[in-house]
Amino acid sequence: MSLYSAFSTSILGMQSLTHALGTISQNLANVNTGGFKGTETRFETILGDVTSDSTNFKGSVAPTDIQLVSRQGQINGTGRTLDIAIAGKGFFTVNTDINGTGDTFYTRDGSLAVAAGNDITVTGNNGQSITVQEGYLVDKNGYYIQGWTADATGNFTNSGSLASLRVDNFAFTNLGQATTTADLSLNLPASDAAGSVHIFAMEVVDSDIANQVATLNFTKGVLPGQWTVSVTTGNPGDTITSVPQALTFDGSGQLTGTTTYTVAVDWASGATSSVDVDLQNTTQFAGPFLPLSFDRNGFLDSPMTDFSFDQFGRVIANFDDLTTRPIYKMPLAIFVNPDGLEERSGNVYAESTLSGTAQNYAADNSEFGIFIPNSYEGSNVDVEREFTRMIAIQHAYSANAMAFKTADELTQMAADLIR
Repeated sequence: MSLYSAFSTSILGMQSLTHALGTISQNLANVNTGGFKGTETRFETILGDVTSDSTNFKGSVAPTDIQLVSRQGQINGTGRTLDIAIAGKGFFTVNTDINGTGDTFYTRDGSLAVAAGNDITVTGNNGQSITVQEGYLVDKNGYYIQGWTADATGNFTNSGSLASLRVDNFAFTNLGQATTTADLSLNLPASDAAGSVHIFAMEVVDSDIANQVATLNFTKGVLPGQWTVSVTTGNPGDTITSVPQALTFDGSGQLTGTTTYTVAVDWASGATSSVDVDLQNTTQFAGPFLPLSFDRNGFLDSPMTDFSFDQFGRVIANFDDLTTRPIYKMPLAIFVNPDGLEERSGNVYAESTLSGTAQNYAADNSEFGIFIPNSYEGSNVDVEREFTRMIAIQHAYSANAMAFKTADELTQMAADLIR
C-alpha cells in the first residue's frame, strides 16, 4: 500500500467523522424543536484500485445518513388549545397555498396557529356590513393544515380531496340546516291510569332556519302496554299535519311495531318542519315518566365562538347558540417507509421514491395512531445517546489524525533518506 493510500484513508476517515459530528450538532441544536426527527450518521466501506490489474485495493470509509423519522418523540401536555400531537404513525398534511394548489408537505409538528386569509364582508352585531379577514389553521411555517370537511349532517366520508381549514367566527354563519331527524329515549310509567298524559317539549330548527318548539304528548291507553303519541304547538296559527300514532309495548316493557313518529308542522311564520323521531329506545317500566336523552340534527345560522380538537383529529366548533358540532377532520398521512421521506426546511417532509405515496386514514377508522389534544410532540433526539456517539466519534477522529501524522512522519523520513 502506497503512502498516498495511507494519507487518503485517514483524510476520508476524518472527513466522514467530521460529517458525523455535524449531524450530532444538528440533532442537539433541535432537541427542543417540536416534532423534530433526528438523523444518525453511519459508515460504509469504500474500495478503490491501487494497481492497474486490480489485484490490490486501498480502503476507506464514507458517511451515510439514516433519518429517524418513524421514531416517536415525547408527547408533552401544554394546555394550549391550538396544540395537538400524533401518538403512533402518521403525519399532518400541509399545503403552501390557501387553495391547496401549492406544494404538499408532511409534518409531525402540531403546534398550530390561525393565520389571516382573504378579506370578506359580513354583517356585524349592529346589522351593518363590516370587512374582516378569514382565519385558517397553519403550522409554524404558515403552511395550511389540510383536512376533510364534514357533510351537511356533520358526518365524514373519510375520503376525497383535502382542503384548508377555515376556522374564523364567520366561517359557518350562513350554513344553517333544518331539523329532519331526532332520537328520543324516555320511560313511560307502566302503572299509569288510562288517559294519563306526559309531555316532552322538542326544540327543532324549521325550514327558515329558526327555532321552534313541538310538544310530544304521550297518552296512556285502556289496554296494558298501549300508548298514543301526538304533537301540539303553542301557536294557534300553526297547522299540524301529523296524526296520532299508537305505541305498543310488550311484557318486557320494550316498544314493538312501528318505532318512528313523524312530526309534521306548517308553522304560522310560513316555515315547515318534517322530523322523523326515533322512539326505539323508549320503554314502559314501573316508575316515573323519565326522559333519558334527546338528540337531533339541524342548527341555526350562528357564528362560531371557538373550537377544539378531539382524539380523532376532528375540529369541534362551538357556536353562539350553545351548540357544538364537528366541522373538519385531519387525516393521518401514512407512508410505507417514512424514514425515506425527503427532509425540507421548516421541519417538514416531502414524498420521495423511497417513502412511497401518502395514504390518508381516519384515526377513528384505523389503528395507525390517535391525536392528543392540548399537547405537542417534542424532538425524538436522545441527548445521552448523542453525547455517547460524540465521544466515540471523537476517539475515532483522533485515531485517524494519528494515522495521518504517522504517514506524514514516514514521508518526511523517506525524503530525508533520499537526500
